[in-house]
Amino acid sequence: MLKNNIVIADGGSTKCRWAVVESGRVARVFETKGVNPIQLSADAISDLWRQDADFRLASQVDTVFYYGAGCIGGEPDERITTAVGELTGCADVRVFSDMLGAARALFGSSRGVACILGTGCNSCLYDGRVIVRNVRPLGYILGDEGSGADIGKHIVADALKGLLPDDLTRRFFDFAEADYHTVIKRIYAEPRANAYLASFARFAAENIERPQIHDIVSGRFAAFLRRNVALYARGAGSAERVGFVGGVAAQFEPILRRVCADAGVGPVVVERDPLMSMVRYHAGVC
Repeated sequence: MLKNNIVIADGGSTKCRWAVVESGRVARVFETKGVNPIQLSADAISDLWRQDADFRLASQVDTVFYYGAGCIGGEPDERITTAVGELTGCADVRVFSDMLGAARALFGSSRGVACILGTGCNSCLYDGRVIVRNVRPLGYILGDEGSGADIGKHIVADALKGLLPDDLTRRFFDFAEADYHTVIKRIYAEPRANAYLASFARFAAENIERPQIHDIVSGRFAAFLRRNVALYARGAGSAERVGFVGGVAAQFEPILRRVCADAGVGPVVVERDPLMSMVRYHAGVC
């Protein structure tokens, strides 16, 4: 167990959660705006976090473990290292991908297939130390099966094609606060279409009792298993355990577990608070 002051960060593009561990105990947990180092400079990241009045770490930070979206090695990781170092005065900043963070949160030092189901999706085969295989997620246009953007895309398409019952279609447009043309413009002519589509995952959650919505969610989870998880059985061998993190996995956990059982996938782990599992991995405390 580490006894010095460490910080673990679970960094997404929308939000970042930080845990400060002082002398072997969790001193505080807080949240800041998220960043994607592929899109932002180190100065921009520092400025963004500096604006968060809650950004206060330990009096002296010995090591920062940062797991983040867009952390793929090279210059993006260096931007995070620079920004965190400037804000904390810490010289030992270790940057990892959010995928490795998910794997460590789910399995610690054991083997398994780790999956992220949030706005987008990702997965990997983890050997208990490193990622040994990664099926490309391909983004919301070509892939991201089972993600919020993917579920939203199918709901929007069915609503706009008139495939949903009339009352459910009316609910859809009320939820969207937009007409057909505005929805189409928002998807095809404005930025961050993936985040816009993912916003309809909440519509799915609010109407999950409707068979049409339930079928979309379960069908997209089945597609994720078929087009991602099943591929790890090739060559490298299949892992006995499959784990999930992410807001979509947590929101629709009962359906996800049922789809996994129907596909013969399991045992299944769903981690609702991966940050605390990362803390246990690094510091042995909770």
